Amino acid sequence: QCVLVQNPPGLPALIVVRICCWLTGSRFIIDWHNFGYTLLALRFGGRESHLFVRISKMYEKIVGRMSDENICVTSAMAKFLLSEWGITARVLHDQPPQHFKSLTEIERYEVFHRLETDPDGCLNDVREWIFGLIANTKQNQRNFNPDQKELRDLRSAQESNSFGYLSQDGQTTLRRARPAVVVSSTSWTPDEDFNLFLKAAKKIDKKIGEDKSLPPILFIITGKGPLLPAFLEKLQQSKLRHIKITTAWLKSEDYPKVLGAADVGVSMHTSSSGLDLPMKVVDMFGCGLPVCAHGFKCVEELVRNGENGYIFYDADGLAEGIISLLSGFPHANPKLHQMRARIEKSRKSWNENWNSVVRSMFCESWGSASTNLAGKLIMLVLGVFMVIAAKISGSAYSKYT
Repeated sequence: QCVLVQNPPGLPALIVVRICCWLTGSRFIIDWHNFGYTLLALRFGGRESHLFVRISKMYEKIVGRMSDENICVTSAMAKFLLSEWGITARVLHDQPPQHFKSLTEIERYEVFHRLETDPDGCLNDVREWIFGLIANTKQNQRNFNPDQKELRDLRSAQESNSFGYLSQDGQTTLRRARPAVVVSSTSWTPDEDFNLFLKAAKKIDKKIGEDKSLPPILFIITGKGPLLPAFLEKLQQSKLRHIKITTAWLKSEDYPKVLGAADVGVSMHTSSSGLDLPMKVVDMFGCGLPVCAHGFKCVEELVRNGENGYIFYDADGLAEGIISLLSGFPHANPKLHQMRARIEKSRKSWNENWNSVVRSMFCESWGSASTNLAGKLIMLVLGVFMVIAAKISGSAYSKYT
């Protein structure tokens, strides 16, 4: 048998599991997703020299070297573990769960319709925004204003929303004249700079006013956290004309659906260690979304600039990436469609990835260890302890994960 522990959080989980594995004869395997000491450093202004941070780093290094096997999420992290701590790890890049996928036209319509018509839905004020754009005389010449055929279809439709309509014969159609949907997710913490995001939005808004090939854009930012109120205050002062930014806390079952219904993804993640990758980008790729991702040390392992998205380092770079992807939206923008097709083709299932990289590690463990009754009791106690430890140690890191 073996015990697999994700780190972080690892305090005190790593040492407790190590002791229990000794007592039961089990193999101790660490799944490195980041480093707890770098997350802890964020609470002290990013100072890795702080005493608590140095102790946390030493703890992770010492206990990490006591492991029997190791898995990590990037090649850069594997190199760090080997060169700095003498730990050998297999690289297992994250893959999206099966329920993160592109939605059909009917499914996209249904998701948007529910979120727009539900009084508590995060899109319940989008139609008013769209009507405001169409009512503006200058906007009437833009390509998102409905043409005559679409207007006739809308008049006879059973129901409609800002993104599509259900015809009398039950056919669902997405509007040619609809806003592009760009989605991002965040925990609203200092490691994600949404002031940069807002600067980029202002640049894009100005460009839309000058370029008739660009659609209006609905940005949906999901998540909650300490910096959200400050962002909302700045958003109210931004006076965007062609862009609407809405923030939402989605139900767990709605999050993959919103990603699957969107057109482009944005990641502001910069990594506390510079060695992990944002799972949000993996989820977006699972839904076929090209992603504009903030650049950092190893993000190129996930986002290939110009192939499945764009890497940016400032507001100009983010604005240029989104403008490039959405020019001519929704039909006359081959770059967006080419990237989506490339992402769908390269998708690899979680099971395939696991079996090809680390399955053998566990097969070896199953064939080489046995656990007696005393060992089973110890592991049961360990399971109870881990639930309690997760509540305690997780609070130290949850602000920045």
